[in-house]
Amino acid sequence: MKYLTAMGQFFTRSKKRIAVLLIVILLAAGYVFTSNNQAPATQTTSPLPTPTKALTIQEQNALQQNKQRLISQLPFSSEQFTVQYFPDQDYFLISIQRQPYENNKALAESWMRQNGVDPGYVTIQWSAVRGAGPRQ
Repeated sequence: MKYLTAMGQFFTRSKKRIAVLLIVILLAAGYVFTSNNQAPATQTTSPLPTPTKALTIQEQNALQQNKQRLISQLPFSSEQFTVQYFPDQDYFLISIQRQPYENNKALAESWMRQNGVDPGYVTIQWSAVRGAGPRQ
């Protein structure tokens, strides 16, 4: 009985201590559980596609005709770039052959325009031979 009396006196004297301790424990547990449920903030950047205007049906037909005409001339190779077409996935592979990369890329795009195909309306995969890639 003495033991129970001592326990009762401990709790009555330290009710404030126990209440504060419980509040601290609950706050700490709440912080731990909420911080584990939140996904870590990650930021990824990617280039946004260049917006292109919608083509009319006539423009779409002209683009398809020009595209087929261009495809019939492929593969094309010059000292600055090569162009290939992959019909199974409907894309052009343009490989830059030498530096300066940006200038030769612009030449390849200009060559496509001269052949009636706007690079903004077709899928192009860009690559470069070793040493000819864009400067970092």
